[in-house]
Parts: sequence; C-alpha cells; structure tokens
Amino acid sequence: DLKPVSTDLVLNSHFTTAWFPTVAQLVGKSPLPVMLFTSGWRYRREQREDPMHLRAHYNLSMVIMQEGFTIQDGMYVTKEFFSRFGFDKLKFKKKPNQAIYYAYDTNYEVFIKDDRFGWVEITEIGMYSPIALAHYGIPYPVFNSGPGLGRLVMLKEDVSDLRQLHHPEF
Repeated sequence: DLKPVSTDLVLNSHFTTAWFPTVAQLVGKSPLPVMLFTSGWRYRREQREDPMHLRAHYNLSMVIMQEGFTIQDGMYVTKEFFSRFGFDKLKFKKKPNQAIYYAYDTNYEVFIKDDRFGWVEITEIGMYSPIALAHYGIPYPVFNSGPGLGRLVMLKEDVSDLRQLHHPEF
C-alpha cells in the first residue's frame, strides 16, 4: 500500500533526468556515435526488501546516441555487454507499463538465466522518446540501459542475497 508522501528530499530513481541535458550538450560537438556510461546509487519505493529487491542499490547506466539506432541495435548491444560477463542466456520481455520517456513499444526488461534463481531481471532497456528528446534539441535516437550492479555481481559471484553485497553489516 504505497502512498505518495511529499518531502523536500531529492533521491535519484532514474539516471534519465541527467542523461537528457548531458546528451543535449554533445549534439553537434561530439562525433556519432556518442556512448556514455555512469554509475551511482538509485532509490526505489519497493514494496519489500528481499534477496532480489532493495530500496537502495548501486546502478549502472549507459546511453548510445546514433543516427538510425533502433531497439534491435540496443538488444544486440545488451547481449554483447552481458556476454562479456559470461551471461549468454538472455531474454527480452516487453514492459506492460511503458515509461513515458521511452518511445512507444521499445521498453523491455532483460532477464538472465541463472541455475539457482531461474530468470532474473538484470536491466531495463529502451529508446528515449523522440518527443522528449526534441524538448532538449536532440535530433538522433538515444538508447538507454540501466543494469543493477548488485544483481550482476550476485549472479557472477554466486551470492544468494543482494543484502549481503549492499548491507554486509547486517
């Protein structure tokens, strides 16, 4: 039963708010493709904390701005990114509740097959909406992906609970 509570605190739940103005500054100043990567804490209003869900976790975020780039290109990049960590069994599932900052029909959850947990969501991907990009003067498609670092390490290092990585003191 989540209820919105207004506060004067600002927490990052998406890197999208930073990517739009950042990418806009590179239009016409940097050759294409523009490929950017960052990391930081992300805060969510999860219903519960358990071995797979935390309200605060360390997140990776990447964008690619390239003329003609499509969600299929983004899926290829996603497969390549995770294959370099040794994860070759991926599946893409279209999100039923698409975020408004993504172009229609391009928002996917990405799952990795794990022998212990089954299919584990590892990232969300999408193409930023051309309407939203136009507000920032960005004329090119922009792909976004935001893998959770904890889940990546958890699966790679055979850890059974995210809390062991983020809150080892408990």
